[in-house]
Amino acid sequence: TSCMRSLVVITLLVALSVSSRTNAFTTMAAVSSSAGDGSMPSFMSQKPRVVRSQEVGSTRWLRLSTLTYTDRRGQPRAWDVATRTTTSEGASADAVGILVILRGGEDAGEDQIVLVKQFRPPMNAMSIEMPAGLIDAGEDPQTAALRELFEETGYVGEVKGSPSPPIALSPGLTNERVCIVQVEVDLTKPENQNPTQHLEEAEDIEVLKVPLRSLQESLDGMAAEGCSIFAPLYSFALAASFAK
Repeated sequence: TSCMRSLVVITLLVALSVSSRTNAFTTMAAVSSSAGDGSMPSFMSQKPRVVRSQEVGSTRWLRLSTLTYTDRRGQPRAWDVATRTTTSEGASADAVGILVILRGGEDAGEDQIVLVKQFRPPMNAMSIEMPAGLIDAGEDPQTAALRELFEETGYVGEVKGSPSPPIALSPGLTNERVCIVQVEVDLTKPENQNPTQHLEEAEDIEVLKVPLRSLQESLDGMAAEGCSIFAPLYSFALAASFAK
């Protein structure tokens, strides 16, 4: 039943898309023949906006809704979106991603980055990520980052600079936003000599330490072995490679 319903929905969406596209091309041709100043037609000047949200279903962690929005032509359209149910009202971000740099210790001459490896059921694969986690009620991104870092890796660090603005992870699927927080860990401090994870019962996380200079090569190797790579982490690796 679910498969048939999905096929019907897909068929209707494709038909609507083709029809809308045809109408748009016809209208644009008519406008182009009458207006030659190159300006945007008036029907294209509206600001797209969501006008309605209807919940389809939810679990403890996620909610699926169908949004009705109007595009720049004023045409009503539909879009399915997944949202987190755990985000506090008024919060600007759902979670934090933590860019952790290790300094000092046995490899004092070479900076290392901390990665975490865990199984992600949606990917049906091991995932290579930066430490991350949800922002609890009443927390700011910096506090959440230090807490999650300690829980997932056992390291005690210090926030450097300001968090990133809330950034979208997959804007075609979800409105989830994260703040990236940079944290530096001093391996010469006693609390970082023998770090111990503080994981929840369902968590199974392996901590990896990778030289920053060879991060992209390391990620490429893990991807070749079948691991899924967290997109912001790989973007950082590319940027680091470009900066060499």
